[in-house]
Amino acid sequence: MRHNRDFMRRAVLHLTREAGLRQFLDIGTGLPTRPNVHEIAQDVAPETRVVYVDHDPVVLAHARALLSSSPEGRTAYLDADLRTPDAILDGARASLDLDRPVALGLCAILHFVEDPSM
Repeated sequence: MRHNRDFMRRAVLHLTREAGLRQFLDIGTGLPTRPNVHEIAQDVAPETRVVYVDHDPVVLAHARALLSSSPEGRTAYLDADLRTPDAILDGARASLDLDRPVALGLCAILHFVEDPSM
């Protein structure tokens, strides 16, 4: 878990500082821990927009209660499943400009997706 969080922190810092990204879509966000994507990115660039996606109601309740954005940026939460990309993109459009680059975070989630051919 610690290595996943360290990787996420390094990746967000690189994408914000070096690549200049200002939009993040974090799918399978899990329970909020500090620092989270929006805190890391908005510390570098306060105008950064972050959308968290999870389908666990407990995760979403904690996220709404604990995570808040910088005044210049935006932080939003979607109740959606990784397996419904159209729903995720439709919901993300309210906060993200999908005509501009968006960093996609799938930290520690893909191993939960089953191969339907097996």
